[in-house]
Amino acid sequence: MKLHFQSNDPDGLLLQQRTSDRLRRGLGRLQGLVARIRVSLDDVNGPEGGVDKRCSVEILLRGNS
Repeated sequence: MKLHFQSNDPDGLLLQQRTSDRLRRGLGRLQGLVARIRVSLDDVNGPEGGVDKRCSVEILLRGNS
């Protein structure tokens, strides 16, 4: 299982390891079915601050390239 993480949020890289750990723990025994996970974390308003984050997760299963 490969994890691709991208973010335009300055704090995004700090969350990368936590995101990876939580996804692996959450998937548990289903990890063998997953080929790739793409996580995108964006700060919607840019550097203006505030609570305006958007996270999207895309999971590609094995055999569905």
